[in-house]
This record gives sequence, C-alpha cells and structure tokens, in this order.
Amino acid sequence: GLFQFSLDVRAYSDAVVADLERQVLALIPVIEARRGVQFELGARAAAMVGTVDPGIMAGLEHAVSGIGTLRLGSPASHDAAAFAAAGVPMGMIFVRNQNGSHNPEEAMEIDDFMAATQVLAGWLGEVVT
Repeated sequence: GLFQFSLDVRAYSDAVVADLERQVLALIPVIEARRGVQFELGARAAAMVGTVDPGIMAGLEHAVSGIGTLRLGSPASHDAAAFAAAGVPMGMIFVRNQNGSHNPEEAMEIDDFMAATQVLAGWLGEVVT
C-alpha cells in the first residue's frame, strides 16, 4: 500500500533544525531496511522564524491586565512569519489550548479566547488613539 505523511520540525535555531534533519535522514535507510518499505521524499519546505516586533510585543504586554504573560516566539510558518520576512512588523497572541492547536481534539476555553481578544482590543485602542 501507500502511506503519505509529512514531518514538521521546528526550532528557534537553524543549526538545531539542520541537526534534526541529519538525524532523520540517517534513520530513513534503517527504517527502509527493517520494514521493507521505501521512502520517497518530496520537496522540502522551510520557513524562517518570524521575528516579533519589540514595540508590538511591549504594547501587547501593556494591554494585559490581570493575565499572566510568557514571552514566546514561534518557529512555525505562520502568516505572521511571512509578514516579518517581508519587513512588516508583527506580533502574536497565543491562546492556551489543552491539546495543542491544529488538533481535532483542540480544547481552547472560551474565557481564554475572550481574554486574548481583550488584550488585542486594548492594544489596538492604544495604537489607534
């Protein structure tokens, strides 16, 4: 039969991604020999880590009231990373999700979503006025 999958490897460092890629590529012939399968590697896609604009980050943190914050970058290839690569300042608000995002079992609480929405609205109110 045929089985298709993709592997999304993320890190904040290009060196870490390169090392992980070397390890995965070294495993492929071992798996092929052990399982009697053949890997057909498709095109490799890559995206840069999106650099968050310090001013936007500070403004979002200022808009937070009574909510704990944790600064996180995102090595994922969000649209925001493409904007950052094009020179468009960006920031992101992450909403906690018990089972992770892009998962059929996502479990975001509406109160968490509303809190993030209030932060965004507060920041926009400061930027626009």
